[in-house]
Amino acid sequence: MNEFQLFLVVFCSIAFVVISWWQWMRTPSKGTKALATYRRARDFSALTWQDFEHLLSAVFEKDGFKVVVNGTSGTNRNALGGRRRGGGDGGVDLVMRRAGTLHIVSAKHWKGRVGVKEVRDLFATVIHHKADRGWLVAVGGFTAEAWDFVKGKPINLVNGSRLTEMLEKTEGGG
Repeated sequence: MNEFQLFLVVFCSIAFVVISWWQWMRTPSKGTKALATYRRARDFSALTWQDFEHLLSAVFEKDGFKVVVNGTSGTNRNALGGRRRGGGDGGVDLVMRRAGTLHIVSAKHWKGRVGVKEVRDLFATVIHHKADRGWLVAVGGFTAEAWDFVKGKPINLVNGSRLTEMLEKTEGGG
């Protein structure tokens, strides 16, 4: 192989790596894509449940959390290190960390209101995983019993109106 051929091989290899990296950097994340879909429609029902989870991930990342969407690792382990049984996420849709704290999010992309059963399930999950806080995000809102149950507990309920406010804050800051 002469010098020109060697130069050509090295040049093409470097060009391939640079172009691949550039395309990878330009590819928007699933959260960014979900956020763009929501911004176009201004309607949560325009999102699939998977896009809804990625939208929440983008919102919480903008708020300083390190977020993992549960079940997206391609393995049979969930984001909390346990084994997934039957492919489910155990009610944990996002696992978030910030300043040494662990937060668990359950996302309900439902039109109807979420009741106290789902809030109790999240509370049990928070205790089981020794999380610092649980978040239940439900587009359709919550029943009065659900709001009563969370009083004094490390659970945040986020309804559609509150989520819209969080999104507006995200849009203003980024």
